[in-house]
Amino acid sequence: MTPPHPKEDEILQNFRSALVAEDLLHDGDSIGTDDETLLRFLRARKFDLGKSQQMFRDCQKWRKTVEGVGIDDLYRRIDPFDFPERDAIFECWPMWFHKTDKKGRPLNVHFFGGMDVRRLYKVCSPERHWESFVVNCELLPREVLPACSRAAGKHIGGTFVIVDLKGFSFSQFWQMRHLVQRAFQVSQDYYPETMGQLAIVNAPSSFTMIWSMIKPWISKETAAKVDILGSDYAKVLLELVDAENLPSTLGGKCTCAKEGGCPLSGAGPWMDGRAGWGPRAQAQRNANSEKTLEHLESADVKDGQKREGAELPGFLAEFRENGASQYAGAIVTANSLDSFGLLPSALQLLATLICRFLPGEPKGSIQTDFAGAYLATPSTNTHPKRAVLLLSDVYGLAIPNPKIIADEIAEKLECEVWVPDYFKGRPLFHPSGMEIPSKPDERLSAWEWVRWFCSNIVPNLGAHWASRPSVADRRVAELVSLIREKRNYEKIGAFGHCYGGSTCIRLGGTDLFNSVVICHPGPFSMKQVQAVKVPISWVCAEYDEFFPDTTKQKCKAELAGREGTPRFVDYEFVEYKGTTHGFACRPDHDYPDVVDAYNKALDQIAGWFENTLVLDSKE
Repeated sequence: MTPPHPKEDEILQNFRSALVAEDLLHDGDSIGTDDETLLRFLRARKFDLGKSQQMFRDCQKWRKTVEGVGIDDLYRRIDPFDFPERDAIFECWPMWFHKTDKKGRPLNVHFFGGMDVRRLYKVCSPERHWESFVVNCELLPREVLPACSRAAGKHIGGTFVIVDLKGFSFSQFWQMRHLVQRAFQVSQDYYPETMGQLAIVNAPSSFTMIWSMIKPWISKETAAKVDILGSDYAKVLLELVDAENLPSTLGGKCTCAKEGGCPLSGAGPWMDGRAGWGPRAQAQRNANSEKTLEHLESADVKDGQKREGAELPGFLAEFRENGASQYAGAIVTANSLDSFGLLPSALQLLATLICRFLPGEPKGSIQTDFAGAYLATPSTNTHPKRAVLLLSDVYGLAIPNPKIIADEIAEKLECEVWVPDYFKGRPLFHPSGMEIPSKPDERLSAWEWVRWFCSNIVPNLGAHWASRPSVADRRVAELVSLIREKRNYEKIGAFGHCYGGSTCIRLGGTDLFNSVVICHPGPFSMKQVQAVKVPISWVCAEYDEFFPDTTKQKCKAELAGREGTPRFVDYEFVEYKGTTHGFACRPDHDYPDVVDAYNKALDQIAGWFENTLVLDSKE
């Protein structure tokens, strides 16, 4: 989609302001709040602000009321790739998304010759069929187009629709004309400007009459995108679509034989890492989950200790106690995850999903005599009586970032910095997982969170259990006790990122540390904040789904409320504009302002400990 003209850009900003003022547009709306979405409505009404606003108003009303439940609820109920009647509907009403053309646009194939409405309504009620059609429309902007944009590395805003009329008769058209007209209306009114091109192939001679009836139902702009081809269409299609992506029934080479054929395969970039929520996907997850839980009940925890009869429900309850469940609504659809039975453990880990390696090489070393911890030693150890611990995110020592950060802080503070291996060489998450967007205006949808969760959490559930919070806390405490004894430290501070930030909050209520710094933490409870009894500094992102502003304000209120009482501790909150969760340990080097925020966060950490780890005796 071409960028707006300067004058159109002004209209776009006015359009956005008008929608916000009328309470029609809110952050996180599933309709989409990005410029490209708003431009679709403007272009559909030729940048007439009043008409575009009315169109958007009508669309939002429809989205809230469609089928009596609204589009979001309907989409949660019906997985467009997995619902009981899907195969039967596709036999009688064959239309599907399938791979992409050479421009990166998704193919949307319609085989009108196979449509049989009478037979369709014998296997599926008209209401159920219409619900499936609406969900399929919503699939396009919600999943298909974003996935194609990611795969192409550029914005993809429309489809390449191929309508095959082989075997299609006028009697079939007459039978389905009202349904087709209704479908056109939904597509044009509520999903405007999403068709990039339409090719009609195998058009019979009678199609001239049919087209004369259809044409008034669609806009002139849409009609201008239509190419009507006869039976000699393959050469034209292959100029637009790679043979490997074009179904063999349309002159290509693709058969999707292993997936049951192209119509049922759903093949395309939108399936990469997709974890559905329909009955088949649920049954598979339940089977996988059962196998994993059976394994946990019989396996030894790989930290040298047996679980000694500990029950898994206690494990889940422990995560709930640590505040993970409070983030459910902000991240994913609770119904989709809670049925899986793993919501708390998932959210404990959703706090750290992105892995961006820092440049450089670690300078320190692994200390086998200190439980495999990493030790960063400064070039000048001016303060041998103080030390700092870095509590890492869920990747642990498997990536170089915590080691490189420890080296940086060691040089700044001129003291030793330790990074405990509190996962015992078994990180909670593999670095190849999905990335979290780096900027506040780039956000994952709820369904992208769901896909990540279902694809990545279950295989690592054993590691989660082996390093659950109580076990991780114990390992940190053991290392602190050991280094105090062997290295004679008088003051020890700790800072943590994400999962490690949550750990710092918990341990800030003990006697382990003299000061802590919390960097964009994962889930925790206010009860744990209330227990903190040492100076505490907070490194905050501008936008953080796991430490939202509401929680931040509660933490500020708790600490400020101690003013003038024996429980008061020094504290500070520093927010870094233009950043998201993870910036202080995994900055995206494509954004100079994020890297600058990362460096400033290092200075904040060092400055805090310089002021709070003051030794009573001279070194």
